[in-house]
Amino acid sequence: MKLVPETRSSEIVEQLNEITGRGWYVDGNTFEMRKLRREIEKVRDVNAAIGWALLGSYAAISGDIAEVERCFNASMRLEEITTTHGNYHSTLGNLGYFSKAHQYFRDSGRPETGRFSQISQYAERMGSFQTVVAYDQEAREMNIETPTIHGASVHAAAVLARAGVSDEQVVSHLDAAGEVLRRHHMFYGQEIEIKVADFDGEFTGVTCVFSVLGSPDEVFELNVALAAVEDEFCVQKHPAFDVIFLPV
Repeated sequence: MKLVPETRSSEIVEQLNEITGRGWYVDGNTFEMRKLRREIEKVRDVNAAIGWALLGSYAAISGDIAEVERCFNASMRLEEITTTHGNYHSTLGNLGYFSKAHQYFRDSGRPETGRFSQISQYAERMGSFQTVVAYDQEAREMNIETPTIHGASVHAAAVLARAGVSDEQVVSHLDAAGEVLRRHHMFYGQEIEIKVADFDGEFTGVTCVFSVLGSPDEVFELNVALAAVEDEFCVQKHPAFDVIFLPV
């Protein structure tokens, strides 16, 4: 998922998004990355909250989750900026920490926090299907303006609810895919594709598709690794939900 730019730092945000879009972690010691960090530190000197958030996003492109947490926590302690919450949440998803992202959405994305519109645009594509639909209904009852939820996400929420598959089961399964990507120092495409099959008397279920760079053979190996990690993580699989890697 792309980060949401702030006006004064939009060029840096676009550069971070471009680097993430390359599909692989980067070495922070390269000239390009050292230069980018210096630019972000200049932003921090002027606006500490935005600068720390940018440093959190910067840390993500090399896969450093501890530094991501440190920088975003520093930003959030300094100032309440709605886009910072959205960018932190999307960064967790970019790094494959879906259970953590889901819990953050449950705690910080409720309509009464004023952050629902910002965070839900990513949460609905990161496994929090039923929670997004429930929060959206709460927001409407509170007369809070809400974003348009993708039809596939709403449909997925309904199918999974009927099948008895919770968001927590979904994100636990997505975590296995995230682990595979971290072990290979890879990012997935900007959005997870949600495929819903809902035919009476036939297969009914939801598949989350991670689009990744690589040849068909390389992506096949990622799916083999995914099956192994699912066993390693003791993922509670369900016929109505699945996860798969496909080449971009």
